[in-house]
Amino acid sequence: MIKVSARGLAALGAAAATALAVSTWIYVDVQRELQTLAASNLRALLDAEASALETWIREKQVNVDRWSKDVRVIAAASAMNWTSLRSVAGDNAAALAACRGAVSDALVSAIDALRQSDAADGVNLVDRSGRVLAARSREYCGLTLTPERLQQLKPVFDGASVFAPPMSERERLSGAPNADARRPLVWFSAPVRNEAGEIIAALDIGKFADARFSSSLLAARPGSTGEAYAFDARGRMLSESRFRLELERRGAIKPGDSMILSVRLGGSQKDTSEHLTALAALALGSIARTDGELTGEVLQPYKNYVGQSVIGAWRWLPQYGFGIAVEAGRDEVFAPLRRVEAAYRLIAVLAGLVLMALLAATLWIQVLRGQRDEARQLGSYELLEQIAEGGMASVWRARHRLLKRPVAIKLLALRVASDEGLAR
Repeated sequence: MIKVSARGLAALGAAAATALAVSTWIYVDVQRELQTLAASNLRALLDAEASALETWIREKQVNVDRWSKDVRVIAAASAMNWTSLRSVAGDNAAALAACRGAVSDALVSAIDALRQSDAADGVNLVDRSGRVLAARSREYCGLTLTPERLQQLKPVFDGASVFAPPMSERERLSGAPNADARRPLVWFSAPVRNEAGEIIAALDIGKFADARFSSSLLAARPGSTGEAYAFDARGRMLSESRFRLELERRGAIKPGDSMILSVRLGGSQKDTSEHLTALAALALGSIARTDGELTGEVLQPYKNYVGQSVIGAWRWLPQYGFGIAVEAGRDEVFAPLRRVEAAYRLIAVLAGLVLMALLAATLWIQVLRGQRDEARQLGSYELLEQIAEGGMASVWRARHRLLKRPVAIKLLALRVASDEGLAR
């Protein structure tokens, strides 16, 4: 009986272990397939967002290139006579008068006539030294570009057109008034040539970043928690967020303020990498290396900048100087895994109970075997097997435990174990 029970328990344990192993394999395989599908979906959405933004940038850049070649823009730029104005050492009065006068107005009017329905929220004309020669905002007259912005415009004075991602006016202009109160803009720049073909200035056209640039990203919202956004090399968001209310509640931004350049991709507003999300840290670490990848995914759930568990994908656009990220909530991405996970947990619990019962039964069998072996000990003899039985006694084959000598032992039955029985 004990041998049969042991075999049954062993079979039951093997079945439980097999069920647990199979369910684990299924669970891991489903999770891996869902991760592959999620990565594919994130990449597809990332491709669509990058393509849409690049198309928009190229379209607007073509417009600015066309404006820079218009005869009215060239005439206004040439009429400024920058060389003679700046040749008077220390005399800025003439340059300021030209920037704030009719010639500058003519330039802005020409741009407004050309743009039709296209926005031109910022209009600047800049010389090679970075000085603002004409501007829609008169308070910018005479200011100079920051070294970083002037470096971005260097290709323009070599004959190319460039795009610059959102930047604050303080980052763009030295001494810009009310810089913190202004909405960030994206900038499209093109060279302005005179009749001789010489580049005499750069036409700088700004568009509010929270308009078309940000709205296309804000419209991409995978699920109820996912989003697409742009970011710069410092880990700052360059587009608006769907989590504005949450960020306002935390005090990260003030109600009504633009989130662009105000929110970092992490739990802190400090410019330190240890506060970045896993995706931002991976992306910025990669683009900082000369041989680093320009795209990637983070499929192990991590906390986004508002503390939600997400997975994501990113791509850096080196020709424009910013990156795009797409994130989706972990619970939504792996929603089909919930039922498999529940079934797996149930099987794991049942298998655990069976294995615990098996362990208890095994221990009990060991106890019974010990009691059986104990019962077969008779003094110095070990009873091996019964070889005969009569009306009053049974005969056992036995062995002396110390001498290892075989013997035969006769045991009286309990019903005759009396004085009379013993005497007989």
